[in-house]
Amino acid sequence: MQRSAISEYSSKSLMLYFLILALVSATFATHILPVHWMVSGAVQYLFFFIALKLFSENWIKLDERRFLKNVFVTAFVIRLVYVVVMYALYTYWTGEPFEFEAADAHFYDEVGHNVSNIGLLKAFAFADANGVEYSDMGHPIFVAIVYSLFGYNVIVVRIFHALISAYMCILIYRLTARNFGEMPARYAAIIAMLFHNFIYYCGLHLKETNMIFLTVLFLERADYALRGKKFTFSSMVVPILSGSVIFFFRTVLGAVLWMAFFGAILLSADRTMSTGRRIFIGFLMFLSAATMFTGKIESQVKEYWEAKDTNQSTSMEWRSMREGGNKLAKYGSATLFAPAIFVIPIPTMVNIDTQQNQMLQNGGFLEKDVLSFFVYIALSALIFRYKSWRRHLLILLFIAGYLTVIAMSAFAMSERFHLPAMPVFVILAAFGITQVTKRQKKYFPIYLFILGFVVLAWNWFKLAGRGLI
Repeated sequence: MQRSAISEYSSKSLMLYFLILALVSATFATHILPVHWMVSGAVQYLFFFIALKLFSENWIKLDERRFLKNVFVTAFVIRLVYVVVMYALYTYWTGEPFEFEAADAHFYDEVGHNVSNIGLLKAFAFADANGVEYSDMGHPIFVAIVYSLFGYNVIVVRIFHALISAYMCILIYRLTARNFGEMPARYAAIIAMLFHNFIYYCGLHLKETNMIFLTVLFLERADYALRGKKFTFSSMVVPILSGSVIFFFRTVLGAVLWMAFFGAILLSADRTMSTGRRIFIGFLMFLSAATMFTGKIESQVKEYWEAKDTNQSTSMEWRSMREGGNKLAKYGSATLFAPAIFVIPIPTMVNIDTQQNQMLQNGGFLEKDVLSFFVYIALSALIFRYKSWRRHLLILLFIAGYLTVIAMSAFAMSERFHLPAMPVFVILAAFGITQVTKRQKKYFPIYLFILGFVVLAWNWFKLAGRGLI
C-alpha cells in the first residue's frame, strides 16, 4: 500500500510543473521565464519525482546494508555529476566557476586560500586582523584544509561537498529509523538523495553543505545519546564537538540546536530515556554550553537577540527602497511568513533579470513545496492522531525553533537560510507519506491546485513590486 502510495503521489505531481509554468506564462506573457531556466526547472522537478517513484519501488525491499550502499553511491554519483556540469556551465555563463552574484562564494574562497597560505593555526588571528566574524570562519577553515592538501583547486572543494552530502543521506536514514521506523527511514534516505536543495549547494563554494551535514550529525548523534539502547560517555563526544563547530558556521543555528537538545532532555516522554541518563546528559551538556557561551560567541548571541525586534522591519524597508528592489517588500512580516514557512520560498517563474539563481532553481523550489503537504500530514499525525510528539522533541523543537527564528528575521524569504531545517523537513515528509489516510489523500490534488495559484500570486508580487506590470 505504501509503495503504491508514493508512486501515485509522484505520478500526480509530475505534470504540475508544466501546468503552473503555463498558467504563469500566460498571465505574464511579457515576462516569460527564459527558455534555459524553464529547462533547468523542468529537469530538476521531473528528475526528482520520476527517480523518487523508481527508487522507492525498486529499493524498498532490499536488505539494509545493500539499501544504504545504493543510497550512498547513487547520492555521490548524482552530486558529482552535478558538480562537474555546473562547474562548466557557471564558467560559460559568468566567466568563472562561481554562481551568479557570487560575493559570498568569493569571500569563502579568498579567506580559505589566505588561511591555507599562512597556516591553519593562524586562522582566527587572520579573522581578528581582517574583521571576519567567527561565525563565518568555519567554512573558510574547511576550504583551507582542502587547499592545503590538494592545492588551490575550486572543484576539489565541491567534490568533498558531494561526499559529505552523500553520507548525510545515511545519517538521515538512521535518525528517521530511530524515530519513525524502517519504511519512513527508507523514504527519507531516497528523498534526501534526490532533494534539489541538497544537490544544488554541492556545486557551490558556499558553507551550506557543511552546515547541513553538521546539523544532521548533531541531531543524529544527540538522538542516539538520548534514546539509544547503549549509552557511554564517548557517545556524547560527537554531539558536543559538532554542536560546538556549528557556531563557527551560523551562531543562531548553534543556539537553536543546543536549546532543542536541552528542551528534549527536560520535556521528552519518560519512556524515551531513563531519569539517570537524563540527569547525566543534561549536566554534561550544561558544562559544555557554559564553556562555549563565552567571549565572541556569547556577544554574538546577545547581539542577535537584542536585534530580533527590529532587524526584519529594517531589512524589508531596505529591500523595498534599494535599486531593483521590490517596493511591496516593506509589507513583509513574521505574521505573513510564519503560517507559510514550510512552503517558502516559492518558485520564481517569471523573468527577473537580477535573480538568475532563483530562476535557475525554480523546479527545485516547487518540488519542496509539493513535499510540504506531507510535512503537514506528519505534524497532524504526531500531534492529534497519535499524540506522540513528546517522543520526537529533539527534531520537532529544532525545526520549530529554527524556522520561527527565520520567520522573524530579515531572511524569511531567502532559501539559503531555510536549509539547516531541510533534513528534518525531509524526515517529516517521509513519515507523512506513510501516514496519509484515505480522507486526507483526497486533499492532495486540492493542495496542488491551491499551490498553483500561490505560485501565480507570488510571481505577480515579484513583478508588481518592481513596477513591471
